[in-house]
Amino acid sequence: MSIQTKFTYPVKLAALTVLGLAAANWYYAPDKAGLWASLMVAALAAIGATILLSRRRKTPPDVGEGKIPAALFGASLILAGSLAAGLANEVGLINADAEERASGIIMGMVLIVTGNFLPKVVRPLNKGACDQARAKAAERFTGWAFVIAGIFYALVWMFAPVDHANSISSLAAVSAFISAFAAWVWLVRGKLIRNQY
Repeated sequence: MSIQTKFTYPVKLAALTVLGLAAANWYYAPDKAGLWASLMVAALAAIGATILLSRRRKTPPDVGEGKIPAALFGASLILAGSLAAGLANEVGLINADAEERASGIIMGMVLIVTGNFLPKVVRPLNKGACDQARAKAAERFTGWAFVIAGIFYALVWMFAPVDHANSISSLAAVSAFISAFAAWVWLVRGKLIRNQY
């Protein structure tokens, strides 16, 4: 059984959860029907993509086996978490502040997971175009920057006043992207210097 086939059922379950939560949110907040409908279409697209991928005999060479289903699964879980927080707010289980906090914590976890996967999936665009040791160092640095930013982001949403959490946590996210850009500049600068001599 391939990795893609193993991921088929969890992706379908997570996407069906998103579908159900979007329908429940639609019932409680019909004024946002367009949002709920688009999330339902996205969930159905994830299910369709998973079915198509599970029927493929061979994975394309540029796509690692299981990466697309894993990404669909992760995206479905993120959507399900946000939708569950929104629904809990709509039915009165939590207040609006708690919903915002939950969404912020989920976003922090997205940054952490992204940072964890960056060194494993980012490859140089052109093999041999740059020093592989420098490329790996840049990938690891960027990964750590995203993990640290994600931890900070989640902690801010857990403990800071909601009024200030958005502006404070945004600094963490922006710093992660600036760090990624700096690592890329460092990598390209090394390639340019090496090509001059």
